[in-house]
Amino acid sequence: MGNKLLPDEINQLTQFRLGDIPSNSSIILPLEELLIEGNMSVFIEELQLKINAPDSKVSASMFAKRYGFFAVLCLFAMTILDKKLDTSIQHVSLEMEDKDQVWLPKFIFSKMVGISPNQGKREEWRDQIIKAIFADHIHVIIESLYKETKISKLILWENIAIYIFWLYENVLADPKFEDKKERIEEDFHYIVEKANGHLFGPFNHNPITRFYTGKPVKHNIQNEVRIRTTCCYFYKTTENNDRCNTCPLNCK
Repeated sequence: MGNKLLPDEINQLTQFRLGDIPSNSSIILPLEELLIEGNMSVFIEELQLKINAPDSKVSASMFAKRYGFFAVLCLFAMTILDKKLDTSIQHVSLEMEDKDQVWLPKFIFSKMVGISPNQGKREEWRDQIIKAIFADHIHVIIESLYKETKISKLILWENIAIYIFWLYENVLADPKFEDKKERIEEDFHYIVEKANGHLFGPFNHNPITRFYTGKPVKHNIQNEVRIRTTCCYFYKTTENNDRCNTCPLNCK
């Protein structure tokens, strides 16, 4: 059954676009409705106009990049809060502001509860969470985007992967999480390198692992970055063809 999330836990998750009390201008879209035959195609066409994307592949990619925060939100709950959220598609909705020019959707959970691991059973519990987030949820979203736009699934999976890396390598590197350092490192290593492919979908191999590469020095900025293996098409939505710092096209 799980226990209701505490106010402090909810507050921590809001930084990763957890929706709570929708505003009067919010548009609430249950994921179940989005996945009804034909609805994803209509949604992607509408998003294409909103973000000034030239075609459906670009808008599908931008949708997947925003969806990376769903993985971040749920993995933060797992690693830091020690809570398994109810990530079932039928219990999650997108919250979108009608006048939001940037298009940064939030995620609303109909059941604001979390299940903690039983003593000595955390590894089994972690597998259940990874499967629920990826195989049972994100994989379904990616397959729907691919079906409607024929965009490369590699692009979509890397759009998710980069935010997993960002969470564990940047956000959770903050000294305030020092007391959970061992768990953070263990969870991250497991998710990106050791977790079996079937936890992410009908895969023989972990789809995240291929994107977990080294961080070569990039000369036009001061820090090291991990160059993407695919281009997310972000530059096609900007007036000046601005590229991400990690864009493979920009790094040749």
